[in-house]
Amino acid sequence: MDLAYKEDWPEAQKRLTAWWHREIVDRVCVQVHAPRRGFEHVEKPAYADLREYWTDYDYIRREMLHTCETHFFGGEAVPILKRLGSAVPVKSTPPGVTYREDTVWREPVIKDWDNVPQLGMNPDSEAFEVYLQHYRRVIDDAYGYYYVPLQGPAVTGDTLRGLRGSAELCMDLIDYPDKVKAAENELIGPKWHRIYDRIWDVISARMDGTGYAYLAWAPGRTFCLQNDFSYMISNEMFREFFLDGLVRQIEHLDYSMYHLDGVEALRHLDSLLEIEKLDAIQFIPGAGSKGYVYYIDVLRRILKAGKCTYVVAVNLKIMEQLMAELPHEGLMFSVFCKSQDEAEHVLKEAKRLTTPARRVF
Repeated sequence: MDLAYKEDWPEAQKRLTAWWHREIVDRVCVQVHAPRRGFEHVEKPAYADLREYWTDYDYIRREMLHTCETHFFGGEAVPILKRLGSAVPVKSTPPGVTYREDTVWREPVIKDWDNVPQLGMNPDSEAFEVYLQHYRRVIDDAYGYYYVPLQGPAVTGDTLRGLRGSAELCMDLIDYPDKVKAAENELIGPKWHRIYDRIWDVISARMDGTGYAYLAWAPGRTFCLQNDFSYMISNEMFREFFLDGLVRQIEHLDYSMYHLDGVEALRHLDSLLEIEKLDAIQFIPGAGSKGYVYYIDVLRRILKAGKCTYVVAVNLKIMEQLMAELPHEGLMFSVFCKSQDEAEHVLKEAKRLTTPARRVF
């Protein structure tokens, strides 16, 4: 698929495809973001309230097209829709829902384990058919401008945490382990695969891949793999309750990247590196932590295990430091710049510094 606002997308696709296979075309992959030249001081379209921001698809599409027009997607950066909006009009805030600038928060619905409501989407329901129809509209509108993420299937650990509550789920791992395992299996079991496949059929009918905003485009089946809830539990509990479901998800994908968020989550790194089919790990030190240069050994372990890694939101100086210390195959950065001139300079430096077949383990 050609992109109206990214003329070099065919070349970027080749580099990203090579990155997934730990290969290099001509330089390390760099997703560099900046205001497009001539659009340095343009404001985003205004929205009436946060409900409109999150649910009104017409506004979301207008905002995304504005981003495509005013944003420079340099290197391997690609426009990817962040929010799908609602499949049906939302005229008022639903009970138990709070819209925030960075997320939508919902009241937990599992009050006790003797009265568990339906968990996750029902792929046999009329509501799911409405959701797919909305997806088709989103795909049709996006074609030729931006990619659309695959959203809807449950996320290991985090979906259940949202349904139950963080503190409650922590206690449940001790008090009701069988109930938790049954619920997680309901969310990440055979139903998950059916939901994923039906949404993927809609996407792949028109698009040559998918991805997630500020993650990575992939030329096949991928998904946003994460478990931020694991930050709160031991590795023994992670392995007992969530690892099998994660492996089932990974085995269903063509390309897999795990989002490992926070220094405390590093206790699970060895478990993740043991998953043979896991392609990539995106480690983020987290708010208040030291920067990536203090975690070079973590990135080196990921690369040494045969995985790719994606280092996000760094500047040119940090990129140079990491490239001096790490192998370049399987390494990707995202860099945010103040101008298109600065962004283009970052790409030139990335090419100058790239050394294929660099071994520094």
